[in-house]
Amino acid sequence: MFPRAGADLLLYFYKSCNQQLAQQLQLETSTQDPTTRTSTRVFVCDAVQTRLSMIIPYMDHWPQGIATLMSPQISFDGIKLLQELVDDVWHYAGDRSSDLTWYSKRIALAALYTSTELFMVQDKSNDYTATWDFMHSKMDDLQMLASALREVQQGTDLVSTALGGFGSIRNILGVGDRNR
Repeated sequence: MFPRAGADLLLYFYKSCNQQLAQQLQLETSTQDPTTRTSTRVFVCDAVQTRLSMIIPYMDHWPQGIATLMSPQISFDGIKLLQELVDDVWHYAGDRSSDLTWYSKRIALAALYTSTELFMVQDKSNDYTATWDFMHSKMDDLQMLASALREVQQGTDLVSTALGGFGSIRNILGVGDRNR
């Protein structure tokens, strides 16, 4: 049933937790009034916290589980399950992007999830409050990064437009072209 013994059992557990979260998110979003929908940030943080809470009963052995997931024999399967997890969270969060942000959002969420998970296995605080504080802090960092990237994009768009306009003026006046 499990040819790779504990590794397959771990993958089964991971997949089962992902499916349980997806069902919970689907139920939550299907019964939620669109006018009272929570912010994407709150939704994503709640989803990550819910998913990570599923491993709490196994926390004494979870560091070995993480090491197993990173082993060369099953790392591809582990990454695939992580990808499914972040896809589900973004889908139920309402993300319908079809540009490069589709990738960046998933990479950012995978980084948030895995860094919080690694923090969690070392957390000795009551009810993992330090882990949830860490997660919110990392989410703040990601939002600041996204905001800075948007500002840079707007700045480069402005410069590009200005330079494009400058080029048009040069062409109209016939200035600066030595081949004419």
